[in-house]
Amino acid sequence: MTKRLRLLSKNELDSIYALPKFNNDERAFYFDLNHEEVEEINCLRTLESRVHFVLQLGYFKAKFTFFSFRFSQVMEDVLYILNRYFTNLPLSEKMISQRACFKNNKRILDLVSWNFFDQVAKENLIKRASELVKVCVDPLYIFDGLFEFLNEHRLSLPGYSTFQDIIGQALTIEERRLQSIIETYLPSSVNESLQKMLVSDGKKMYGITVLKKDSKGFNYKEVMNEIKKKLMSEVLFKAAQDIIPKLEISEQNVVHYAYLVDYYTADRLKELNYETVRLYLLCYVFYRFEKINDNLVNSFIYRTNIFKKEAKQDSKNKVYDHKIEDKSQGYDEKIGRILDIFTDPEVLDSDVRAKAFTIVEKEKFPELKDHIAGKTFDEEEFRWNYYRSIAKTISKNLRPLARVLDFESENPNDPLIEALTFVKKTFNNKKSLKDIAEDKFPKEFIPSYLESYLYEKREDSSKVLNVYQYEFLIYYQLERALECGRVFVNDSFHFKSLKKDLLEDWETNKEGILASLNNPILNTPIEEQLKQFKDEFNPLLLDVNQRIESGENKEITIKVIKPKKEKSDKAETEQSDENKTEEIREWVLSYPKKDSEVDNPFYDQFPKVSLNQILRFVNEDCNFMRAFTHVKSRYSKSKADDDSILACITALATNFGIFQMSTMSDIGYGKLFSTLKNLGVFTYR
Repeated sequence: MTKRLRLLSKNELDSIYALPKFNNDERAFYFDLNHEEVEEINCLRTLESRVHFVLQLGYFKAKFTFFSFRFSQVMEDVLYILNRYFTNLPLSEKMISQRACFKNNKRILDLVSWNFFDQVAKENLIKRASELVKVCVDPLYIFDGLFEFLNEHRLSLPGYSTFQDIIGQALTIEERRLQSIIETYLPSSVNESLQKMLVSDGKKMYGITVLKKDSKGFNYKEVMNEIKKKLMSEVLFKAAQDIIPKLEISEQNVVHYAYLVDYYTADRLKELNYETVRLYLLCYVFYRFEKINDNLVNSFIYRTNIFKKEAKQDSKNKVYDHKIEDKSQGYDEKIGRILDIFTDPEVLDSDVRAKAFTIVEKEKFPELKDHIAGKTFDEEEFRWNYYRSIAKTISKNLRPLARVLDFESENPNDPLIEALTFVKKTFNNKKSLKDIAEDKFPKEFIPSYLESYLYEKREDSSKVLNVYQYEFLIYYQLERALECGRVFVNDSFHFKSLKKDLLEDWETNKEGILASLNNPILNTPIEEQLKQFKDEFNPLLLDVNQRIESGENKEITIKVIKPKKEKSDKAETEQSDENKTEEIREWVLSYPKKDSEVDNPFYDQFPKVSLNQILRFVNEDCNFMRAFTHVKSRYSKSKADDDSILACITALATNFGIFQMSTMSDIGYGKLFSTLKNLGVFTYR
C-alpha cells in the first residue's frame, strides 16, 4: 500500500507506543519484583543485563510491548532500580547487545506466559480483521478489536504500521468481496434500475434525489408522495432484501453504506466507481424503504388518533346539546299535561293521541320516553355515528395506507389480520364493501361491546351492517394493536417484531452467532457465570456493610426500628426469648433539610459548571469523542474538531439546532453543518 490509514491521533499513538514515563508511584508498582522474577534476574551475568531486564519487564507490564532505548533516556527509572535492587553497584553507560536484548525479551515473555507476535499470529490477526470488518468498517473499531484479540491470546504488540497494513488490507478485501457477491446475485433488470437512479430527467432531477426527499408532515399530499416512493422502490427493496443477507454484514454496516448516499451528491456518486456505488444504493434502498414504512405507519397512527379525538369531542358536544335541549323542551311539565289528558272528561278517548301530539310532536316521543325512563345518553353511540358521518374522509386518508402497509401478527390466525386481508382483497378487486354479502364479512375481531354500534335499523326493524363503520373498526383496532405490539410491520425499522429484529436467525444458527460474537461471558455456562458474579459481589457487599457499621460512611446512618407490641394471651407471653421478634435495622441516607422542592441545599455543595465543562470532563475519563470518526472510513481530508463536535452534541441535545448554536457561539454555521454531515452516521437512525 502506498498510503497507510491514519488510525490514531498523536496522543493516542503516544499512549500505546511511546516509551513510558513513570511517576514514583508507578515505578514502585511496575518495578516491583516477585520471587520468580528475582530468581530470573539472578540468572543474568552482568549488571547492565539485569537493569535492562527489570526496565523491559516493567515497560511490558505497562504497555505489552518491548522498546528500544538507551539508559540515558530512562535515567530516572534506572536510578530507581539501582537504589532498590543493586545498591552501590556501578553501572556502565554501555548498552547490552541486540542479541542480549532479544534473550531478555524472550525470558520476560516466558515469565509472564506471553508470546512474540510472529507470522502465525499475523495471519490470525488478518483473519480476525476480516471478521471485524463485517461488523463495522470504522478502522478505529477494527483496531480496538485487534488490540483486544492480542490481549486475549497473550501476544506482544506489533508495530503501528502492522495494524495500518492489516486494517487497510481488510477494508480493501471486504470491498471486493461485497462487490463480487452483488455481481453474482444481482439480476440484470435490478442493475439497470439502480443505474437509472443516477440518471436525471429533463429537469435535472435524479431518481435517487426523489427517493432522498423525506416526508414533511402527515397531510394527504405528503402521505400520497410517500406511498408513490414506496411503490416505486418496492422491486429494488425486494432485491436488496434477498442480497443483503448474502453479504453477511451487520446492520450497522448497512446503515453506514446507506448514509454515504446521503453524504454524496448525485453528481458525486456518478463520478465514483459504479461497483462501489451499487453497494451503497442497495443498502440505501433497503434502509430508505424501511424509513418510508415508518413514515406511513406513523401517518396511519396519527390520522386514526385525530379521528378518535374528533369523535370524542363531537360526542361530548352532542351529550351537552341534548341535556340543554331537555331543559329547554320542558319535558317534565309536558309529561304532566299529557297525563292530564287521560283524566280530562272533556277529551274523548279517540282524541287522546291527537291531543298529546299537540303538546309533544310525534317524532319527539322517543326522546320523551327516554327521559321518563331516565335513560342516559350513550357517548359511544354518538362516536360511532360520527365515524359514519365522516366515512368519506376516513376512506380518503386511511384506506390508501391500509392497502400499502403489510401488517402482520405472530398469531397466524389473528382475526384482525383476517378482516384486514378481506377488506384489502375487496378493494384490490376494485369492488365496494357494499357489493359483498354480509355473511362473508369476518366478524370475530369485533368486540362484543361495540357490535351493536356497527348495525343500522331498517324500516322493517331488521338490522344491517354499516360497512363504513366496519372498515373504520379495523383501522381503529389496528392502531391499538400497533401501539401495544400485537401487530407489526416487519419491513419497517421501528414497528417490526422483536422476533424479526433479534431472533430471526437465532433458532437455526445459535452456535454460529455466539461464535461470531467471540464474547467469553456469552460462551460461559450460566451457573459458572453467576458463581463468578457472586464471588465478586459478596466481598463488595461486606465492605459496604462494614463501612456503614463502623461509621466510616458519614452519608448513611443506621436506624433501629423496634417491633410493635401486639396483644397476646398468657401462653404467648411465656414464649422463650429465642422466639421473640428481633429489632429491624434500616439504612437511612442523610439529606440536608429541604427549603423547597426546587432549590434543595443538597446541591449547594457542588460548584456550578457548564454543560461544555461536563462533557469535556467525561471525555477525559472515557474518551467518548474518539467514537466520532468521519463517515468515510478512508481518504477523508478533514479531521474531527472537538469544539465543533461538542457544539453539535449540545445543539441537538438541547433542541436548539445548529443554526441557533452558531448564533450563540463563535463557531460558524458552515462548520457546524459540515461536522454534523461528516459525522452524521452516529445520528442516522
